Amino acid sequence: MKMSQLHRVPRVEIDTKESSAPTDYAPQHPVLDLHSTKMSQEDHLDTYTEVNPYKLEEMEDAEGLRSLVASKFKKRAIKKKAKAKAKAARKTAEAINKLAVGVGKLKEKAKQLIKKAVKKYEIDEDSLKEKMSDHLNKFGKELLDM
Repeated sequence: MKMSQLHRVPRVEIDTKESSAPTDYAPQHPVLDLHSTKMSQEDHLDTYTEVNPYKLEEMEDAEGLRSLVASKFKKRAIKKKAKAKAKAARKTAEAINKLAVGVGKLKEKAKQLIKKAVKKYEIDEDSLKEKMSDHLNKFGKELLDM
């Protein structure tokens, strides 16, 4: 066989005569009898209306979808504010605890200083406590005014 014969397209004659098929043909297979029920005339596609789901009016009609979304955002905002307030309250409580610890340490330190001063300089303890109290009150007021 030559190589040129492999690439050759064979000539095929096509019969252009029309076939004479009967026009009143009815299939006779028994399985076709099972599906011979007629379709109902009503179709749900007959009542089809086109919808734009992103149109605002459509969203409002969709069982309150817009109000549902708005309420979710509102709840989320309220929750976020509550968390922020709780965080601020927690930080304030921590700061107050630190101040209380600091004040307790200052009280202990003041007591020790008073005892040393009374022994060393033989000063009256009550008058020394009064003077220190005045100074501490002034200092406390200055702290609060900051």
